[in-house]
Amino acid sequence: MNIKTIKQEFWETIEKYDRFLLCLHKNADMDSLCSNLAMRDLLLKAGKTVTLLAGENNNFPESFAIFATDLRFISNHSIPEIDQNDYDYFVMLDIASESRLYDVSSSQIVIPKIVIDHHAGNNISGAEFSFIDPSRSSTAEMVAELGFIDSDEFKSSIYMGIYSDTIDFQYNMSGKVFEILQKTFTKKINRMVLHFEKSFTVNDFKLLQTVIEKEKFVYNRESHKISLVVVCLSAVDIALLAPFADTGKIISIYEKRSDIDIFILVIQQGEDLWRLRIRSYVGDREYAKEIAEEFGGTGHAQSAGATLSQEKMNRLRFDLYFKWYNKKDFKLV
Repeated sequence: MNIKTIKQEFWETIEKYDRFLLCLHKNADMDSLCSNLAMRDLLLKAGKTVTLLAGENNNFPESFAIFATDLRFISNHSIPEIDQNDYDYFVMLDIASESRLYDVSSSQIVIPKIVIDHHAGNNISGAEFSFIDPSRSSTAEMVAELGFIDSDEFKSSIYMGIYSDTIDFQYNMSGKVFEILQKTFTKKINRMVLHFEKSFTVNDFKLLQTVIEKEKFVYNRESHKISLVVVCLSAVDIALLAPFADTGKIISIYEKRSDIDIFILVIQQGEDLWRLRIRSYVGDREYAKEIAEEFGGTGHAQSAGATLSQEKMNRLRFDLYFKWYNKKDFKLV
C-alpha cells in the first residue's frame, strides 16, 4: 500500500470521532515523546480533543528538557487511572507490543485503536487503522508522512524524533527521511541538537537560552553568502550570566553550532568601551583577523579581537556589513 492511500485511510479514520487518547510508552525515549507531541499537534489542528498521558514515566530523561514548554501538556496519569469511555480512539505510537503499555495489555483497551510504529514484529492486534513499517527511521518520520504543520513546535518534534532514533542520522536513513528533514529545519532545532548531545549540560542549555535572546543581528546562509552571528552583552547582561558561565563558555557553545561560520561576541567593558571577540570556523580563511583589523584590532585567522568606543559600537552593524561583509567574495571550500 502506498503512502498516499495510507494517509487517506488515516484521515478517514480520524474524521469519525473527536476525542483522542495518546500515551508515552514504558521508559519513554525521544521518539516516543516527539511522535506523540507531533500527533497531538496534528489532531488539535484538525479540531480534535486530545489527551496525552505520561503513563508510568514518573521521571523523564534529562534530554526531554529541550521540550520543557511542551511537557506541560502531558497528563501525569497512566491508562488504568483514566476512564476510557471519555475517549473515542487510542492512538498507539511507537508501541510494538503489549509489554510497552506497562501493566495494561492491548486486550484491556476497550476503545478503538490506531497503531503507528516502525518496529519489526509489532504484535498489537485489533487496530482499526495500522501503519507499521520497519523500514522507517522512526515513528516521528511516519507521523510527518501522515500530515505536516508549518510550525517550529511540530518541526522540532519531527526532527528530534528522527535525530534520536537514527543515532545522529547514522542509521536507517533514506531519501524520504532527508526530504522530511529539509522541511523541518528551523533556527530553533540546532540549539535543541546541542542540548541533546551528552556533552551539553543543563547549565549549558540555560546559558544558551539566555544568550540567544542577545543575538543582535544574524546573516544566514539562506539569504547571504556566509553565516555570521553577533551577540552583544552589556555589563548588566554579563552580571546576569555570571551564575552560568563566563564569556569563554559562551564562545565554546557557539563553536558547536554547525550553522554558524563567523561568531562575534561583543562585551561591554566600561561606560564607553566595548570589546569584540571574533571567531571564524571557515577553514584557514583569515576572516576573524580581517574583521578585527577593520575595527583597529588584530589577531589570528580564526581568533581575533578589537576594542570599540561607544560611537563605533553604535555603528557596528552598518560598518560590519558595508565595510567588510558585503564586499567579500565568499568562496567556501
